[in-house]
Amino acid sequence: MGCSNGVVAINLVRDMLIARPSCNALLVTTETLTTAFYNGMDKHRLVTNTLFRMGAAAVLLSNKERWRSSGRAKYVLCHNVRVHTGARPEANKCIWYGPDDKGVVGTYLGTDVVKEASRALTQAMTKIGPYALSWTQIAKLGVNYLHRQVRAKVPAYAPKFSDGIDKFLVHADLKVLDWYQHSTALDSSSTTWYTMAFVESCQGVKRGDRVLQVGVGSGLKCGVNIWKALRDVDDVHEVWAHRGEAARVRTRAPSSSVLTSLQFVLSLAILTCALLAALYRLMTPML
Repeated sequence: MGCSNGVVAINLVRDMLIARPSCNALLVTTETLTTAFYNGMDKHRLVTNTLFRMGAAAVLLSNKERWRSSGRAKYVLCHNVRVHTGARPEANKCIWYGPDDKGVVGTYLGTDVVKEASRALTQAMTKIGPYALSWTQIAKLGVNYLHRQVRAKVPAYAPKFSDGIDKFLVHADLKVLDWYQHSTALDSSSTTWYTMAFVESCQGVKRGDRVLQVGVGSGLKCGVNIWKALRDVDDVHEVWAHRGEAARVRTRAPSSSVLTSLQFVLSLAILTCALLAALYRLMTPML
């Protein structure tokens, strides 16, 4: 399934859990590069030796309602889409595994990988857009579309997904330079799960936050998932424990939802004490 495996596989797991109620599913995505190491001289295949690393991630998913009600579950899957553009020869041949001119086997990365990946990503984001964008952004898109029907020279409006999404888990290959600066695991299929662990460990996720997960891989395939946090998440994962931000997340102030709950409990306790005091005054003359 290529680099998009970690995201696209969620679609398969979702279908399996729909068919089998009250079950758990374990998703394991890994990269084993020893068998795919390229020993030749083709520069299109040599880049894979430096781009990908060994790594793995495991995610436990469930459709058991008690996991959600008890607070055991972290997120709920709101929406997911997947796109496959392999019917186009350009998309199918931009990434493929096979021998070079001298018979040395390796993964070929063509110069049009970025263009084909952008095409697949555009299709996927267009499909997920109505579920990810805020109503304000959808309205602006509608107005822009009508405006362009009247005046052809009006540029297309680029919506702001940040209005409806709180956290973005982008495939590392789409922002390689940024990941080389702070990542210990620049993988492919497990990349977005490392990113989620980074967000939880070094930034923290608050209850109600919407998380957008994007994966692109050979085929060419693209998957997009939208998760919603069911509770505050500040787990410090081992792979990111060395980061200074991880310690600060643990000591950050409680979220607004926690403060609101504490205020409600405190107010209820004060009101109860006041009622008991008033009842005691009323009962005292009778005694």
